[in-house]
Amino acid sequence: MASTANTNSKDERVGAQAPILQVRNLSKAFGAMLAVNDLSFEIPAGEVFGIAGPNGAGKTTVFNLITGFLQGTGEVRFEDKNVTNLKPYQICHRGIARTLQIPQIFSTLDVFSNVRFGAHFGNKHLKDGNEAEIIHRALDFVGLQDDKTAIAENMDLFHKKLIMIAAALATQPRLLLLDEPIGGLSPAEIDPLIKLIRKINQEWNITVIIIEHLMKVLKELSHRLMILHYGEEIRTGPPAEVMEDEKVKEVYLG
Repeated sequence: MASTANTNSKDERVGAQAPILQVRNLSKAFGAMLAVNDLSFEIPAGEVFGIAGPNGAGKTTVFNLITGFLQGTGEVRFEDKNVTNLKPYQICHRGIARTLQIPQIFSTLDVFSNVRFGAHFGNKHLKDGNEAEIIHRALDFVGLQDDKTAIAENMDLFHKKLIMIAAALATQPRLLLLDEPIGGLSPAEIDPLIKLIRKINQEWNITVIIIEHLMKVLKELSHRLMILHYGEEIRTGPPAEVMEDEKVKEVYLG
């Protein structure tokens, strides 16, 4: 009962927040293929917002448009400021960080140096004296402090994902985009990562958008869930309700 009460209380808190992200009429075509089609949604500060859909639904393209890796049409507003045409590093400096489906790390460097890149290049006004503190805080938070001198390429997939998350946290974001963080993990590794994502949201007060295929993960983590199909929104709402939608079952759940 206590767990349910905490969830309900948190849902009420999130619902009262102003939008941290507003996506308006976002579209992106690759030749004749429309990957994202006139997509609009808002995310209040403090929410964990899930995105799911079949392969090719446009999920990662949405992330690439939000973070400036791709340019499309429409508007992206972060904290009520237009960031649509900014470069990825500029968007990162504004307070949006992301991870990728396949961990992108500096394989020949140690764990500490990987996270240092996030702290050093992701913070526009960082004072040198604060950098080590930020790095150690991120390492402690994700559980990598004891591995800080290990070479990144020698780490397994789970720990490589933790390195990437720690580097993203070292940019001190207010919005974190996670692209299939669970992908490729063993059943024993999934629960610790779910707990870490929840801690990022609740303890560091970071709004999270998560793309994931495992509905169990999205149901556990998300306040709301959006299903995409051919770049269009099918349904958005509480995960339990979305999963019962007949159209969602038809195009995604089978």
